Amino acid sequence: MNKNIYILPVSATFRDIKYPEKIIRSVGGLERRLKGQKLNITIGKQIQKDNMSYIYEARLDGKSVLVKHTENVVPQTPIEFLIMSDAHDTDARVLKRLDEDENLKAPRILHNFSKYTTIIMEDVRSQGYSNVSQQILKKKLPSQSALQIGRALAHLAQASQTWEEFKTNESAHLSFYERSVEMLVAFPQDIEHYRYLEDQFAQYAEEKEEQAKRYRFFVWPESNPNNMYINKHGDVVFSNFGRTHWGDQQYMLAVFVAHIMIYSLLGYMPYGKAIYYIKTCLKAYKEISTIRDEQVFSQYVGMEILHRSFGKDMNVLSQKEKLLLQKLGLMIVTEKAKTIATLLNQFKKTK
Repeated sequence: MNKNIYILPVSATFRDIKYPEKIIRSVGGLERRLKGQKLNITIGKQIQKDNMSYIYEARLDGKSVLVKHTENVVPQTPIEFLIMSDAHDTDARVLKRLDEDENLKAPRILHNFSKYTTIIMEDVRSQGYSNVSQQILKKKLPSQSALQIGRALAHLAQASQTWEEFKTNESAHLSFYERSVEMLVAFPQDIEHYRYLEDQFAQYAEEKEEQAKRYRFFVWPESNPNNMYINKHGDVVFSNFGRTHWGDQQYMLAVFVAHIMIYSLLGYMPYGKAIYYIKTCLKAYKEISTIRDEQVFSQYVGMEILHRSFGKDMNVLSQKEKLLLQKLGLMIVTEKAKTIATLLNQFKKTK
């Protein structure tokens, strides 16, 4: 076993650990450094903060751009782990790869300052793109976007299967630990199933001959609507690749399907539309790529719903909303649906 890919338990004295200092302490400091690179730039308001980066609106030579600055993520609780700002390098590498593919679109990098872990990239909103999550929250997401997003996710899966594996900031095992901890807490007695899903998720084998038999490819685990943009022509933009890793690609589509179910249960999309949307997305995906194992795929959906049901990177959830999401997530994991049709029936039964 390669112990380098596993996590050492965090002690109760984790607060006493001296973590790396912030690279840049303020927006003003970031702007001064960028101007020091002879850029005519002014940084405006912060529009997004994910678990790795701060994204700001900015003006570069009078044009709208986005400035994305990545910092180390320091643990705040004993179950978290330090995530280094090297995620910046992973993000930049993937963005460059996608810029070379005619079937995929991501924000184009205008300037990359690795020393400051900062990327200046185009603001696709100025080109007529809207955030998919915001469209859902406003109840304005067009049904035809299911076809377009399904195809785009399939193109990403298909294209990245030709990529030679490169170093990423996080391993699949780290990613699985974070995204499955709620499932482990809910089913502490079913450690065998937990280990099975971990093995499927990572698709890792120590021996070269065994690894060649595994389905280990590029994985974008943040493939949720908040990291997608779409325009009126149906063109799709994907963003935020700092936490990508290598493992089971099925997880990318499963995350998106899980979030459509979540938004529907929270009242932002009628059940009927959500079912139609998911079926359309799955059909479009399978016209280009494949879903290797529907049972594992369904378990990923349940795992993601449980992960988000406690409010992780979601809008503040009420107790009723949390329990509703947990009901579906627990049902999926417990019943271990063997087909996507059964998964959709489980979703229909959750009200």
